[in-house]
Amino acid sequence: MQRKMRLPIGAIIIVFVVILSTLSLINLNVALKQEVMYVKDGFDNNIRIAVETLISTLEINRKMYLDGDISEETAIENAKKLVRDTRYNSAPDKIDDGYFWADMSDGYCVVHYNPANEGTMRWDVQDQEGTYLIRNFIARGNEGGGFSDFYFGKPGDESGSYQKRGYTLIYEPYGWYISTGNYYEDIDKTVADIERIKRTDFIITLVASIIISIVGLLLSREHKKMERKTAHHSELIGITNRVASALLTPVSEDIFKESLMGCMKLIGGNMNADRVQIWQNETIGGILHYTLKHNWDNTVSDSNPIPIGTRLKYSKSWQGLLADGGTINGPVSKLETEDREAMESIGLKSTLTIPLFSHGEFWGIVCIDDCKQERVFPDDEVNMLTSSGLMLVNAIIRHEQSIQLNKMNEKLTDALEEATEANKAKSAFLSTMSHEIRTPMNAILGITDIQLQSENMDGNIRVGLEKIHASGNMLLGIINDILDLSKIEAGKLELIEANYELAGLIGDTAQLNMMRIGSKPIEFLLNVDENLPVKMLGDELRVKQILNNLLSNAFKYTDEGKVTLSVSFDDGKNDGEITLVVSVSDTGQGMSKEQVEKLFDEYARFNMEANRTTEGTGLGMSITRNLIRMMDGEIIIESEPGKGSVFVVRLSQGRVGEDVLGKETADNLQQFRMDRRSQMKNFQFTHEPMPYGKVLVVDDVETNVYVAQGLMTPYGLSIDTASSGYEAIDKVKAGNEYDIIFMDHMMPKMDGIEATQLIRGMGYSHPIVALTANAVVGQADIFIANGFTDFISKPIDVRQLNAVLNKLIRDKQPPEVLEAARNAAGHGIPDTPSSPNGTSSIDPRFAEIFVRDAAKALNTLDTITKNNSYEEDMRTYVINVHGIKSALANIGEADLSAVAQKLEAAGRDGNLKLAESDTPGFLISLQEVIDRLTPEEDETAGEQTAENTELLKEKLRVIKDACDEYDGNTADAALAELREKVWTAAEKELLGKLAELLLYSDFDEAKNAIDDFLAD
Repeated sequence: MQRKMRLPIGAIIIVFVVILSTLSLINLNVALKQEVMYVKDGFDNNIRIAVETLISTLEINRKMYLDGDISEETAIENAKKLVRDTRYNSAPDKIDDGYFWADMSDGYCVVHYNPANEGTMRWDVQDQEGTYLIRNFIARGNEGGGFSDFYFGKPGDESGSYQKRGYTLIYEPYGWYISTGNYYEDIDKTVADIERIKRTDFIITLVASIIISIVGLLLSREHKKMERKTAHHSELIGITNRVASALLTPVSEDIFKESLMGCMKLIGGNMNADRVQIWQNETIGGILHYTLKHNWDNTVSDSNPIPIGTRLKYSKSWQGLLADGGTINGPVSKLETEDREAMESIGLKSTLTIPLFSHGEFWGIVCIDDCKQERVFPDDEVNMLTSSGLMLVNAIIRHEQSIQLNKMNEKLTDALEEATEANKAKSAFLSTMSHEIRTPMNAILGITDIQLQSENMDGNIRVGLEKIHASGNMLLGIINDILDLSKIEAGKLELIEANYELAGLIGDTAQLNMMRIGSKPIEFLLNVDENLPVKMLGDELRVKQILNNLLSNAFKYTDEGKVTLSVSFDDGKNDGEITLVVSVSDTGQGMSKEQVEKLFDEYARFNMEANRTTEGTGLGMSITRNLIRMMDGEIIIESEPGKGSVFVVRLSQGRVGEDVLGKETADNLQQFRMDRRSQMKNFQFTHEPMPYGKVLVVDDVETNVYVAQGLMTPYGLSIDTASSGYEAIDKVKAGNEYDIIFMDHMMPKMDGIEATQLIRGMGYSHPIVALTANAVVGQADIFIANGFTDFISKPIDVRQLNAVLNKLIRDKQPPEVLEAARNAAGHGIPDTPSSPNGTSSIDPRFAEIFVRDAAKALNTLDTITKNNSYEEDMRTYVINVHGIKSALANIGEADLSAVAQKLEAAGRDGNLKLAESDTPGFLISLQEVIDRLTPEEDETAGEQTAENTELLKEKLRVIKDACDEYDGNTADAALAELREKVWTAAEKELLGKLAELLLYSDFDEAKNAIDDFLAD
């Protein structure tokens, strides 16, 4: 019989103890590992938040640079200081053990925890396990942020290796890899404890099972205690994260205060505290104080609350300890007498006071207070408050900066609105100025152009007219400079690139500027590189403008000597480009260094005493610099007083083809003849005969109609006229079609834009060209957008007019029509009207037109004045004053025109008092001008011969027949013959009326006037 094997009770106990011990050890290891995990999590969150907070602060600093509050250099220095001042360490008394990296992408270490290493290359630094630290950090930063573990001995401690852990992010704007962390001393200690437990004598455990069981029980209790500690630690980490989340989100001021108070309540509630306070440092009378800025109070209602703004003085012990990064933790009763009495006076039993730093400066303190019991706050709560305090102070500072930025933005917005309004006012002024100056300039240049077309003119009169034309063109150039500057400032000046021939550009510029020499003993030299391209791509007009401005200044400020224009080139930055190099040198007055620096200021001129007779506004060089910048070019100036100046301009231009100028062309350009021909060659060109063409001129001012007719008469065009937009619409409604309608802009009742829109609405598709004095920024775009085909500014440039007529009339005809017109050109094109020989400075025909216009305005304004109906008839008043203002300017009555302008402004502004007081005197002066320009009655008037009577009837019939055929040229020629004779008052009145009706192509009314006269 077999006996059953029975295990000795000792063995069972041993097995039980072994199993129990093993399980206990496993549980303990698990608990210890969990503790290590929680500790690591806490460190990870703290160092990650530290880096993220720093980057948020860096971004605020950079925004201040981008907004223009600080310079880029200051922003970089601030950023480096923020980096240097940031530290993190779990133990406040070991703050210097923290470290920080800010590495450039090439591995260059900008900041390192060891000051001796700052600014050195740290690329190959390895830890004790061979990890390349900088490369590891860069890899983590490129991954969008990450943690790194490494081993490094503490400075001066050779006893062993210490584990470190860092968190790295890249700050994109600077390309910095930013990492911070700390030694894991707590983890090292925990790992050592685990190792000691593992070395416990397992044999002793078996022999002393009871003891082991008791130890297991104790370990179990320790495990629960550790779990509670871990849970509390986890709560503290959660609090830190929630504080960070709440404070890092940009919010309004009210929401920020609410969020800040919520964070303080969260901290105080989880630490079972009664008060959480933030105090900011202030120096008063050289003594450091701390002032209460934010307070969360959970004390009972019968306690004395501490009001915001309470200010206390630091004791010497507190100031020194806190400024060095130390903390105050424990019962108030253990403090020194001065501090204890101060804390007891506000009802405290215990306090945890931690210093707050900003940019390395002692900013203030955060306090956790207990008003009920004495206690010492544990290390994990101290750590949590340290991290949260850093975030609190950063959030407060960032919010204050945000408020300041918002205020600054509001000021900038207000300033921008003011600048916009000022710019609008300037544009309005330029618009008015342009119109008011260009209107009389249109008459001056236009009529001068017309008169100079005549070949049968006294030499002295021609010289005088040429001087008038030259001065008018100079004034027009000044106006154009001002308007160009306006366009540049408004960003509306655009470069229009096209292919152009360089030889033509150089030749035109040289010929034009030769005329500036006048009688000065100046030699003008031209040097041209024969290897320059024949054709280039760029804005030819603006390149010419740059050259003309440089040469104009050279001739203005050189009394004798030489002016040299040199043109060469360098290779361009890209294929297909060259750099055009233009040099203008002179032997003139020269400039000092200070004058060169101010040369490009608007309206800047030098040596005003010596140059008081020099013409110009000083805008040319400012415009030149802006044009050069728009072409990505540069200008270099060398000058010395008394020795002259050298201007070198480099412009990027496109190269078209491989052909070069060659030696022959370059020599021809350089050996030009300085024949100093009259400037009038600019408009003495051959007019293409266009008898097949028909145009309509719409303008309410007879002077402008007279000028337009005169400029277009040499073309043999059929010219119809209208005095208003309504009349133009009626002509189109009647089925009339024109090759071009020239439409004035500013007219009473209906302006040119409105009239054009209505005409286009009728389906009329033929060209309509704006003819106006309003040549300001964006005006051409407005006309084109409202149905106009093209745009001509007043005063009318005959070359621009010629180009428009050629483009819109001539170029649309078949070859056989053009050939026939050219063959017949010598047989029927009427002569250009010429001014009669006489001593009067005003063309009698022109004076007659003015008298009619002025008389109409005088009668209307006189009626308003007598009836004192300024308020009721203000629109009529403004229209008539506006019209007579331009007419007065046309005949040279500048002073009286200025009075009319003042009255027009008063009418527009509703200033009845000024209109009532100044209009009567204005009308008296206007009547005097009318009387002066009205010709005296001829003593022989009324004694007509039979021969004159028959001539009158014959020519009136010719005029009437011509009106039947709508032949204005024949009618005008017959009327001109009659005006050379002497007539009675009634006959002269008839001829004047016919002149006005024919000017506006009112043929039916002209026929009626003739019939009425003959019937009488």
